[in-house]
Amino acid sequence: GVLVEIVGAIAATERESALVIWLASGLREMWSTFGLNLEVGITQEEFERLLVEPEAARIISLAGADVVMLADISSAIFDDLCRNGSEHLRFEALVELVLSMRGMGPAKVKDVREQTRLTREMLREVSKNMLNELREDLGAIRDICEAKSESEEEGSNNSQSSLPPS
Repeated sequence: GVLVEIVGAIAATERESALVIWLASGLREMWSTFGLNLEVGITQEEFERLLVEPEAARIISLAGADVVMLADISSAIFDDLCRNGSEHLRFEALVELVLSMRGMGPAKVKDVREQTRLTREMLREVSKNMLNELREDLGAIRDICEAKSESEEEGSNNSQSSLPPS
């Protein structure tokens, strides 16, 4: 029983290693086809262009990741990179990203924590933008009210000055 489990674990590890090597070499080939530098990384635009390339999409799909989902979350990926001071996704990070986007395993606490963090950041950003827009709108309303009040005061002063003295 124990020996069978050990052999099964070794086989699973070897399959995973082979998949990682296959994925990395396929993506490296696509990377060089696009003339991208492995040391610098890729921008969001280059990443999205890579995802719509049929061969790259095939490689990513065969690795078990959802290409459409990667495209959908590309802005979140690069927003996170920008917050950390980089505008480029490095090759190693791309391979890790594709491997982490496979739908084979159950969600882990780490995955839920990351999702919660991203949701909080999005809510914080949306709230901040809404608050700024509200402030701008209230400022515009205040300006309109002040202008109307001033014009009413001028109209009131003008009508009193045109009345004959009593």
